Amino acid sequence: MFVSSMRELDQSLLHRLRAFADSSPTPFADVSFNIFNIGVEYLSGVGSPSLSDFPATASSTEATWSEPHQGVAITGYGPRLDTAADKGQL
Repeated sequence: MFVSSMRELDQSLLHRLRAFADSSPTPFADVSFNIFNIGVEYLSGVGSPSLSDFPATASSTEATWSEPHQGVAITGYGPRLDTAADKGQL
């Protein structure tokens, strides 16, 4: 197993990750990816943002930041409550 901070990788390059099993010379996964550096090695204090109009207009998605995992989880989704129809402005 290999663990590394993505902050250590060069943002200007396309990176490649290949996964092998049981000493096989053929990878069972082969992906390319880019790095986006946010300037800190360990992000904290992000909170739980609400994403209006994501993934569609008039919808709202709740995201929760997980510091230990350094990623987000979708924790809620539904209609956006501040639409013109909800305010009687149509």
